[in-house]
Amino acid sequence: MKKWYKYLPNYESRESSYQPPDEGFEEHAKAMCGYGEDDSYKSRKDFFENYYFGFQYGRLECYDDFIRKNLKKDHVIFSLASGRCANELFLIQDGYKVVCSDLKIIDSYKSTKDLFSDFSFIEFDALRDDPVETYDAILVLSLIYLFDEQQLGVLLKKVNKLLKKGGYLILDSAGPPDCKLVNFYHDTYLKYESKLYVMLKSIVNRKAYGTIKKHFGFRRTDDEILESAQGSGFELVNKKNYDILSELRRSFIFNRLVRNGSPLEKIFKPLSRKAPYIRMFCFQKAS
Repeated sequence: MKKWYKYLPNYESRESSYQPPDEGFEEHAKAMCGYGEDDSYKSRKDFFENYYFGFQYGRLECYDDFIRKNLKKDHVIFSLASGRCANELFLIQDGYKVVCSDLKIIDSYKSTKDLFSDFSFIEFDALRDDPVETYDAILVLSLIYLFDEQQLGVLLKKVNKLLKKGGYLILDSAGPPDCKLVNFYHDTYLKYESKLYVMLKSIVNRKAYGTIKKHFGFRRTDDEILESAQGSGFELVNKKNYDILSELRRSFIFNRLVRNGSPLEKIFKPLSRKAPYIRMFCFQKAS
């Protein structure tokens, strides 16, 4: 496991600074641009066009593909840290039974309920709250990067208690692997690219800016994820890496040089396979 840092422009000051991990629901929700209402809630079509299709370079569609290949419609599914619930609502629209949750009821709850009458959402803290019901399957998507090793162990043991005998856990890595290529890219290349971007922005705007070193979370190897899951009573059923260029698109230079569907994108895809942002795991409760 390795600490994951992001380097961001500091438009408020010329000084460089450090930001610790997000604390609490409100701070994390703000970092995710909030879960409030907007024009997307006029219709289901508008909602999915804005918050599902193509969102973050197709990340949610990769989640959906893996979920549908490993779970059945008659499974009762519980989703942890659902946020805006885009993946869950796309499943609900197709007849899946999903209960969503997060630390607090999201601001857009009423509008979501108006669009999706089968929408169900409860407040649940997976690190502290005890299960009231058990489920056939649990979704843990885009979450574990926030937790250190001790917290991940607590989370997985709680998920085990939430599952019925033989139930399934769908888990994603929530970030790229801890490996030499990724570590160089994040800790060296993106760090100095960010400094270059800030310098150019300062020159153009004739105003000095600093940089922010944000402790974003943690990166893990596949083996570390497997070890944590097996230690919490799970056995691996299925695993798949999804080949998208999310990692490379963190680079503003790459984003400007390589357009979606361009010949250059095809050249870079083999590199992205060495550092997949999306690593999906299907575990079954074994004990």
